[in-house]
Amino acid sequence: MKIALPFGISLGLVGVMTMLSLGLISALPADTQLPIHFTLTGTPTSTAPAMIALLLLPACALFVTAMFALGPRMGGRIKASPGIYLIVWLVTLLILALAHGFIIRHALFTLAAMKATA
Repeated sequence: MKIALPFGISLGLVGVMTMLSLGLISALPADTQLPIHFTLTGTPTSTAPAMIALLLLPACALFVTAMFALGPRMGGRIKASPGIYLIVWLVTLLILALAHGFIIRHALFTLAAMKATA
């Protein structure tokens, strides 16, 4: 099974997630708390320090990318249905990226609120 395209997409997505996170980490004060868990309606239910909140999902996406990239070498069942495997891989990363988008959104709102009060 060829994994070059999904691997490249995965690494690109992880790179974008990481760059967005690093940019916001440098812009936010160190004691900023950001939401890391949301209800299905998008309401935040728990928070974490900005660095953890912004880097948690890019790290998870990198781990998922590594696991899916190594998967075909470990399991024979994966080779039987490579199309489904690639779809599950990319959908998993899309879900992580969407969740990261919620955190980025809240970080941008927090940054805008800080600048408005300053």
